[in-house]
Amino acid sequence: MIKQTKGMMKVTSLYYPLNHYIRKKEKNEDIPRGVHIQHTPYEHEIEIKFSVHPECKTFQHIGPEIAPEAKPLKKSNAKKSSKKGSKLRMAKSHTIKKRNKLEKPKLTNCVGLRVSLYKIHSNDKANYLISPKQFSKQGVSEVNFEEPEDCLLREQIFHFDDTICESCYINKLYFNRRCSIKFDYSSFVSELDNADAILMKYALCINTESNQWSHDYYYVDDMESRLNKDFSFLTFGDMGTTNLAKNILHGAYEHKLDNWYDFLLCLGDIPYATSRKLNYWNEWADMASSYTSQTPIYPVVGNHDSHHRCYLYEHWFGHTLSKSSDASHCGWYTFSYGHAIFIVLSNEHPLEAGSEQGDWLVKQAKKIKKLNPKWVIVACHKPAYSQSRTHKSVKSVRCMLEHIHSKYIHLDLVICGHSHCYERTYPLMNGKATSTEKKQYIKPKNPIYLIVGTGGKIVVDHFTKTPAPYSLKRIVANGYLQVDVTQTTLTCSLQKYPTNSLLDRFQIQK
Repeated sequence: MIKQTKGMMKVTSLYYPLNHYIRKKEKNEDIPRGVHIQHTPYEHEIEIKFSVHPECKTFQHIGPEIAPEAKPLKKSNAKKSSKKGSKLRMAKSHTIKKRNKLEKPKLTNCVGLRVSLYKIHSNDKANYLISPKQFSKQGVSEVNFEEPEDCLLREQIFHFDDTICESCYINKLYFNRRCSIKFDYSSFVSELDNADAILMKYALCINTESNQWSHDYYYVDDMESRLNKDFSFLTFGDMGTTNLAKNILHGAYEHKLDNWYDFLLCLGDIPYATSRKLNYWNEWADMASSYTSQTPIYPVVGNHDSHHRCYLYEHWFGHTLSKSSDASHCGWYTFSYGHAIFIVLSNEHPLEAGSEQGDWLVKQAKKIKKLNPKWVIVACHKPAYSQSRTHKSVKSVRCMLEHIHSKYIHLDLVICGHSHCYERTYPLMNGKATSTEKKQYIKPKNPIYLIVGTGGKIVVDHFTKTPAPYSLKRIVANGYLQVDVTQTTLTCSLQKYPTNSLLDRFQIQK
C-alpha cells in the first residue's frame, strides 16, 4: 500500500520532443514512453500500452521478432536492370528475413502499475484533465489542484509478472518495444452510484527493482455503462507527425475544455509512415501521448500504416477488441459505446463477398441486427464515395456497405479519410441522393458518407471541377470533426484549424 498524501497534488505531464527514440539516445532508457490507453470489451477495464527505448537493459530477449518477408526481386529483372535502377528496386523491396517462430520475448523484471482511485462527480471531470494550455514549449507542465477530500477509494501498487514485451526488428533496426497490461478496477467501484465518476491517477515502472516511476497520468471513467450514455468523440484521418498535426490535436482538445472527448477515432494513415521512415510510429506515439494517455484511442488501418503486411500497425495497436469481435486481424473489429455500435474496417485487406473480412462483416451485421442499436457508425480509411481526382471512390467498400445496409442493418454514418480534404454527401444509395435536406435529417433512409482527411497532412484541392449530384459539401482546410451522440440525435461539427471556426454542421434525428 502507498501512504495517502494530503493537501495539494502536483500533476506533471511530459511531452517528449520528436525523434528521441532512434535518432537521439536518452540518458535513461528505462522510462515508459508513448503511453496510450484502449478500452476492452469489459466495463471498468482498460488496456494500458507503452513503449521503451530499443536499448532498454531491463528486457532480455529470447530472440528478435522479425517482420514478414517482402517479395524478393526476380533474377531476370535484376540482370537486365541498370545499376541505378537495381538499387532503387532493392530499396523498395525491403528484403527481410522470415519471422522466427520463437517464443515471445519476456521481461526479466515485472511491470509495476501504481494506481490511486478517487470518487468524483461526473460534472467535475474536466477539473482533473490536463489542458493543452498547460503544456510549455519544452513539454513539461506542473499544475496544482486540490486533492478530492475523503474521496480516495484505493491506492495500491500492482505487479504484472507475466507481462509480454514485443520487439520489432526491421532492416537491421530495432524499433520501440511495446508492453501491454490490462487493469480491471470493477471490484473497487461496484458500490458507487451511476452519477459518480472515477478518477484514476496512474504511473508506470518497467523495472520494479530500480523503482524508477514515470510521471503521473490521469484517466476518468464516467461510471455509467458505455451502452447507456450520451457521448462525444473526436475523429480525423491522415495525421502524420508534423507540427501541424500536433497543433490540430492540441487545438481540438483546447476547444473542448469543459468536458473532454470520450475517445479518439483515428481514420488511418496515423503516423503517415513511409517505407523509409518507419520510425514515424515512434514519433507519433511520443507526440500524442499527452492526450492518448487520458483518452482511449480506436485506430483504423490506412495504406501508409500497412507496410510489411500491417506488421507495425499490429505491433502498435493490436488489442483485445479484435479478439472479442471474432476477427482474425486487428485491422477490423466492432465496439459499442453509448447508444451506438461502431464497425471498423480495413481497406488493406479484401472486403469483397467471400473474403475473410467480408464474411466476418456479414456475421457481425447479423449479430448487430439482433441488438437493434440506436446508431450504427462505420469507419474505414478509403472512401466509398469521393470526388477527388487522385483518391477516387472504392467500389469494393461501396458495394459491401450498401449490401449490408439494404439486407441486414441500417447504417447511419460512414466516416473515411485518405483524401486530404473534407467532403459530405447527401443520404444516398447506389450513387443517388435520397434526400434534399442539407443540415437537418429526420430518420433518413440511407447513410451519409464523410471524408475527414484533415488531421495534419497538407490539404490539397483535387476535387473534380463539377461536383456529382450526391456531393453536398467540399471543403479544403485542416481541422477536426466532433461527433456528439445522444439517444435521439447525432450531430457532426467540422472545426477549422487554427481559428476553430465552424465549417460544417449537420444533425440526424431519430
